[in-house]
Amino acid sequence: MRTRAARTRYAIAGAALLGCVLISPHLAHGAHERDDYARVQSAYRSASPDALREAARAYLKNHPRSPHVPDVRLMAALAEAAPGVALRELRAIVDGYPGFPKRDRAQHRICEILTLSADWKRLGVEARFALKVFRDSRLREDFLFFAAQADINTERYDDAARSTGEIAKTSHHFQTLAGTLLLASYIDRSRSGYSRAYLSSLREIVVGFKDADAVPAAIYLLGRYYESKRDYDRAHSCYADVTGRWPRSPEAAYARKRITALARYKPRTVSYLPDDKTISGSDSIDIHPEMSVTDNDDEDYEAATTFAVSLGPFLNLREALKIKKLVGREFSPVRVVKLRSGFTIYVGRTKSTRTAQSDKIRLAEEYGFNGTVVRVMKNLNRQYIYGE
Repeated sequence: MRTRAARTRYAIAGAALLGCVLISPHLAHGAHERDDYARVQSAYRSASPDALREAARAYLKNHPRSPHVPDVRLMAALAEAAPGVALRELRAIVDGYPGFPKRDRAQHRICEILTLSADWKRLGVEARFALKVFRDSRLREDFLFFAAQADINTERYDDAARSTGEIAKTSHHFQTLAGTLLLASYIDRSRSGYSRAYLSSLREIVVGFKDADAVPAAIYLLGRYYESKRDYDRAHSCYADVTGRWPRSPEAAYARKRITALARYKPRTVSYLPDDKTISGSDSIDIHPEMSVTDNDDEDYEAATTFAVSLGPFLNLREALKIKKLVGREFSPVRVVKLRSGFTIYVGRTKSTRTAQSDKIRLAEEYGFNGTVVRVMKNLNRQYIYGE
């Protein structure tokens, strides 16, 4: 017969054994979850979308209530190649996990995708949402930059100026400041044309931010300014510098086209940075900022005076290009021109006012567009347009 002490020892041993039976599945599950999470992290670091997709799917299926679920979904969304799928998943993360500390990272990726997609209207909405919801985020400067880009491309220049101004006051990041100054120069260009403020901003980027990513764009824009002033030596020198120093940049592709266009002037290589005299000699506001959106030299438009039908103005380029495509089936040529505010379409080119009036009537009857006959007078490299 067992003694009381023996029975006590057996009871304790049995309880301990029962505890192991009850606890060990939980411990095993915890180890399994840690292994699965480590597998997701490893796949994310390896930049292997297929491996990450498989690891994330397995983790979410096996551990749907884990506190790591938002992290796993975010890693999968950041690696997603399809923009539409990524946007849906990122929005679900931002909206579905209000306590998740990386929501601002998901929102940042939303803005990046919309920027790459040139969806400026939606980018403006998402950037302003981010600025409101993530006021203390370390990504705030980026959200301001996204907002400025969206506002510039939807012609909300006052809003864009406020965003770039806030960045300039608070940022200490070299690349961010240079990119912001480039945006500010574009705002100046849109408001006042080739003005002193515009030239000063471009020079400040080239001189003060020599190694910044914005420099090739600033030099290219200087070339466009000089070309508009028929200073072909300095324009060519800008373009040549861009193609020589940044041959694979997007600006270099545009610069090569301009170099080809300027070859007939036999330009020389000269110093191109605008000095104080050049800047002070510019108008404080350029009263003739219009330029062709399609960047055509229009060498076939040789007549001194011609007539066309003006449609517009239109608030955005997308609308103008849609109408250009529509009427271009029946009329030629059709040109989109950027004004100080908005866009105008010029339809046709004729030496006869009677033909222009006929085109105006056809546009009204067939397309419902109420146009205006304008007279286009050419003088050297400039064109002047007068109303009916």
